[in-house]
Amino acid sequence: MAESNSAAENIHAAPSAPAAADGAHAPQGPPAPDGDTRTGGAGGNPDAAEGRVPPNAPAQTQPPAQAPALTPLLPLRPTGDLPPLFCVHGGVGFGFPFAGLTPHLDPRRPVHALQSDGIAAAPGSWARPQDVPALAATYVERVRQVQPQGPYHLLGWSFGGLVAHEMAVRLQEMGEQVGFLAALDVAPVEPDDPNPTDEQIRTAFLEHHARGADIPEADLRHLMTVMRHHTDIARRFTPGRYTGELTLFVAAAEPDAPAGDPAARWRPYVDGAVVVHDVPCGHEEMLSGDAARHIGALTDRALRRT
Repeated sequence: MAESNSAAENIHAAPSAPAAADGAHAPQGPPAPDGDTRTGGAGGNPDAAEGRVPPNAPAQTQPPAQAPALTPLLPLRPTGDLPPLFCVHGGVGFGFPFAGLTPHLDPRRPVHALQSDGIAAAPGSWARPQDVPALAATYVERVRQVQPQGPYHLLGWSFGGLVAHEMAVRLQEMGEQVGFLAALDVAPVEPDDPNPTDEQIRTAFLEHHARGADIPEADLRHLMTVMRHHTDIARRFTPGRYTGELTLFVAAAEPDAPAGDPAARWRPYVDGAVVVHDVPCGHEEMLSGDAARHIGALTDRALRRT
């Protein structure tokens, strides 16, 4: 489980996420990663997202044709008569990886993915969030434009798990109800957690998410800037206290997973049960294949109880 740091996919709680200069163009589709280059996760890697929809993606996982790929709130399933599920990006910043989860949820449930403003910003123009609470406040505003009142259902991968938790805290402070909160392979960062170097972040990103694609150096530098910043704010973040149950999915096959009780780091920040589900996969595989089916089925079951 990531500790909110990350190297190439999503931000683990102990960041080992990507970083880099901000003088690059955002990628125009993916050749970029499909994972979550951890920036705040159970073991220290951010999120690896895909910048563009693969041409051979199944129809049910394709975002609506009218939805720009880099929109701040990506509608993976825009309509339905159940309360929507809002998914928060990992360390890289893309929301499309959650398309792997959508087919395994009730077809009546809308699904939206929050994406980092950094991935679409022009070179040097990204107004970086000061910290995780500031980012969560922005995302709460965007979620409420779609759903003005609760109960809210939130899920975040790696770095996004920290943000989703903070969103839930903020919503409760506003008097709103949070019906479901889930974190995928992430835990709050502790002072002794390793801080990945830029080179580690870059290497992890290319290994897990680029798949040998020829990414322009300017685009790569831009993504590194986003990943590094997410990693850094994850490391400085102390969560608030959420009242309710937290569902924690842990990548049980992650070789760098920390030993011990995966729920222990979350308990000081949750006034309720921390329900742990082991998923037989690595951190980078949580939103694909059997892992996505497993997480989707358990998430759907939990949402039906709300």
